[in-house]
Amino acid sequence: MASVAEILTKYESTEDVAEAAQALDLLVEMGAPTDLPVGDCYDELATGAAESDDYALAVRMERRALEHGCDRPDIAEDMLAWYLLKAGRREEGEAEFARLREERAGNPEIIHTLANARMDAGDGPGAVSAYEEALDLARSIDDPAWVDQLREERADCRREQGLPPDEEDLLAGTASSGRPVATHFSLAWFPRDQIEAALARWPSLAGDLSDPDAYCRTIEMRLRETQSATGIHPSVAPLHVERLVEFAAQNDLDPDSGEARSRFAAQVGAGEESVPWPPGRNDACWCGSGRKYKRCCG
Repeated sequence: MASVAEILTKYESTEDVAEAAQALDLLVEMGAPTDLPVGDCYDELATGAAESDDYALAVRMERRALEHGCDRPDIAEDMLAWYLLKAGRREEGEAEFARLREERAGNPEIIHTLANARMDAGDGPGAVSAYEEALDLARSIDDPAWVDQLREERADCRREQGLPPDEEDLLAGTASSGRPVATHFSLAWFPRDQIEAALARWPSLAGDLSDPDAYCRTIEMRLRETQSATGIHPSVAPLHVERLVEFAAQNDLDPDSGEARSRFAAQVGAGEESVPWPPGRNDACWCGSGRKYKRCCG
């Protein structure tokens, strides 16, 4: 039988997700090295399986990630529910989402994730319903950034279902049938060397930026959601604080607003500064940590 070291080498070197999963299972059975973050390794393999459209494997890997204590169980739970829907296990997936919604009552983000997951799984009417519920919740908690985003996404979803524009679509500015369809998406991200400056200027961002690793993993989840919902690999748009402030001033925007960051990200993403995503399993992580993607956000 192969040694632990040999199996570990196979796990780290193979680009085949199924082979890596088999190797990791065997490592766990034999006693994985104490410095191997098993939960995060399974989480990374779940992402790889989903990218290969093997959602049955993605479900199994995500369950194992949660069993072995991955670093961000909240994200893993979201993606498990999503993968269940994509695997055709709708009843199980909806039950997982129902549990998460109960645990995170008052948070439009989990309903937004449900909407994207339903859309990705081919349930357009269900997606519209979830977008509407999330939009109502965002209004009730007076979160204008969420309202704007959900209004836009709801309108896009309704248009894909062939539904005529309604009042909300008009407010989103998407009533025109000639509106171009996006072919690229860039998500705004404060790089590690900009976090201190961002917090100094906007202390309200402390909840998001105080833990750079956790912040980057949250961006990773949004990248995955965007790719799953659109079929397009998004890029990461690094936000330089002073340039963001200048951009906001030039466009009469509040620099501490989601709209300013999103519009600036679109401009950055259209240029050469955007960071491609996802990197290869053994490549440096996009977040600038210096670690391999599979050992970091992957």
